[in-house]
Amino acid sequence: MTRTDFRIIEQLRTAVREGRSLAAGLKRLHQALQPDQRTKLAMLEYAREAFCLSLHEASPIAGWDPEGAGEISDRRLDDLVMPAVLGHQDEWDR
Repeated sequence: MTRTDFRIIEQLRTAVREGRSLAAGLKRLHQALQPDQRTKLAMLEYAREAFCLSLHEASPIAGWDPEGAGEISDRRLDDLVMPAVLGHQDEWDR
């Protein structure tokens, strides 16, 4: 992926601002992307850009699947990544 869509980034940020889970936001992202763009790498890139995450902080997304077939459940994803998302909120919520 070479370029992220700022509207989608804002949707991810809005979902978190409104108290929704990261998993819920990523499911919406998955639906918004074209089928050929629905890759783990795209999900990682969008989350990293939206929430100013390092690759290490966002890496659990690689084990998550929007259909529930991943190694990491929605709840576990939120447990692992939301602290970093909220920890960087001053950076992404400007």
